[in-house]
Amino acid sequence: MQNTILNQPDIKEASSTPSQPLSSTKHLPDYAVISVTPHSDYTLDLVFADGRQATFDFAPYLSKPYYAPLRNVALFMRAHIKYFTVVWTEEIDIAPDFLYSESST
Repeated sequence: MQNTILNQPDIKEASSTPSQPLSSTKHLPDYAVISVTPHSDYTLDLVFADGRQATFDFAPYLSKPYYAPLRNVALFMRAHIKYFTVVWTEEIDIAPDFLYSESST
């Protein structure tokens, strides 16, 4: 199990450095993803900028050609945060607003 917490500074806070964890989310949209924990059952535990914690069931999307590579559980478990959303590779990501609207609390 992997827990990835955003390790980028708040865009509006010039005093932060890239190596420091996100210290403030006040300038981010509510749906910005700040933490992801992938699970081998193809679910993602998420934390959003507004503090909302939710779970996203990715299994129904694995039949889509774009997400087919994520059927490989080892690749799915590489989920991490980049640009305030969940990404797996340079080619595979998912929109943060979609995660926000389709996740269950």
